[in-house]
Amino acid sequence: MHFNHLLALVAFQSSTLAFRTLSPSYINSSAAYEVSSIEEAPSSFIKRVNKQTVLHSPTKVQLNSGLNLVLSDSNSESYSINITIDSIDYPLLIDTGSPYLWIYGSNCTDESCEDKQLYHALEDESIETFDLAYSSGSASGIVVQNDLIIAGLEDSKFAFGVADSVPDIFESYSFSGVLGLPSSDTSSTGMKNLIASLHNESVIEESKFSLCLGEYNTSTNVANAGLFIIGDDAKQLYTGDVYYTDVLDNDNSYWEIKIESLYIDGYQATFDSMKVDGESSKVSRLGVIDSGTTSIIASSADAVVIHSYFDDAVTDGENFAIFCNSTLTLDFEIGGHNFSLTSDQYIGQAYSKDSGYYGYCVSNIQGLDSTTDGSWILGALFLNDRFAVFDYDNAKVGFAERNENVILVPAPTASATTTSKASNSMSSTAIATKLTSGYTNSTTFTQSSMTSSQASSSTASHNAAFKNTHDSLTVGSLLGAVLCLLI
Repeated sequence: MHFNHLLALVAFQSSTLAFRTLSPSYINSSAAYEVSSIEEAPSSFIKRVNKQTVLHSPTKVQLNSGLNLVLSDSNSESYSINITIDSIDYPLLIDTGSPYLWIYGSNCTDESCEDKQLYHALEDESIETFDLAYSSGSASGIVVQNDLIIAGLEDSKFAFGVADSVPDIFESYSFSGVLGLPSSDTSSTGMKNLIASLHNESVIEESKFSLCLGEYNTSTNVANAGLFIIGDDAKQLYTGDVYYTDVLDNDNSYWEIKIESLYIDGYQATFDSMKVDGESSKVSRLGVIDSGTTSIIASSADAVVIHSYFDDAVTDGENFAIFCNSTLTLDFEIGGHNFSLTSDQYIGQAYSKDSGYYGYCVSNIQGLDSTTDGSWILGALFLNDRFAVFDYDNAKVGFAERNENVILVPAPTASATTTSKASNSMSSTAIATKLTSGYTNSTTFTQSSMTSSQASSSTASHNAAFKNTHDSLTVGSLLGAVLCLLI
């Protein structure tokens, strides 16, 4: 029996971290209360000394195989990269909270599929079906195999989903599917993780990827929202050491780690006791690293504690408002190192004069009881301007300080090569010659190759204070709590 026919009756049923718009974006006045009336902030803080940055001559990094520029919508609510199938580029949402890769199919008639790049599957191409549940609708369709190119690296006969049904929550975004990057090599459905598959095919030597959100300077002034690196660490892109922490066991293949402590202007915050990595703690928290979230989500109780350090903070139990001139610094201790979040990062849009909260701004740290274990969600707000490493071989996540003195340059045409299954070992001495643009099959790096894939949807405009969320649903079941993943 032909392989396609043999597996035709096998159905993949799974669920993922849901993607939906969070409302309200502002404080619900009828439910508002002052955070400081719930818990008083300490009377004094250990003030933090900001480090000084000394800039030297720019570090030039060539765009070769293994490195891909990240794209973003106009409101920086979603981050995507292009993959290439049959010489066609498909922008996919980078989501470390989803179980596998799927693309909008040509049979999709949902509004979310309008004006998007669609995949045309052949009638006999299907090897099985998939059904990926979201909090609002589902993505479902067939599973196919085809050669796929990402960051200039090819994976032959990779299995991915082609959706003929897509949730309405994706309608306002320009991407054509989701690049799921869970912490496990293989999802419960049996579909392989793309990075693990590249490693198994000997395309890359190390099973890992790195992500650095935040625009890079380029010699050709190409718009971008960061870098996605496949394979070994690109040492020129960060400074100092990479601080690693173990991925904790969980049922959903999340990149869940231990947040050892949170310091607010140097003061160690204390919370209700919770079990973290087998031990009860009032200072440590669980954290899910999720590139599909734009903000930071804490449990409701933990978010109240955090905002109690801000003068006269207000909340409706879900959203928080803080003074726009707040200056507190939050330091997340992970892997024995403190990673800072400053006011220019956590302060969101200002409230209008007639809102009743003039002088206040939206807090980009939200409170929702969205996970069964009380874990926080560290999204793009935390990942932005950091170098983050997701290591499958060692089951670890690492963070380093981003090298802000990098300029990206196109690879020389003479040294450009066609995509192959050659080893992708990007050592610190080889990165300048081993990186190529992964946006198209072309070996040149041009503005036109970016603008076509960067076009964003012109449907509903999004208030900067609006957030998007994901459901933390156990794979194979619609049960589980909502994981907020803001895009």
